[in-house]
Amino acid sequence: MRHYGYIGELRQSKLRRGARLLELELRERPGQLYYLIEYGRTLWALGDERGHQVLCQAVAQILPQTNQEQAPMPLVALLLEYFLQLPAEQLPAGLTLDL
Repeated sequence: MRHYGYIGELRQSKLRRGARLLELELRERPGQLYYLIEYGRTLWALGDERGHQVLCQAVAQILPQTNQEQAPMPLVALLLEYFLQLPAEQLPAGLTLDL
């Protein structure tokens, strides 16, 4: 078995395939936080502006849980990392990143 996951020329096609599969999963079973974050990150990596919208949906899911001691899953750290790179005016409603 050969794995070519890190060859630069194949990256875009792998991302497009992944986005298509994630979209199908979310269409069949909407609202799954893990897949929502991965779909948004994949779209963003492809340069698709829908990635930001999908990641905003993911944040909207976790905002009600911010008073809990633990994050819903480790992947939330990657979600927040994305938003830490944005100017305040691009943050979704209810999310403030005061450091």
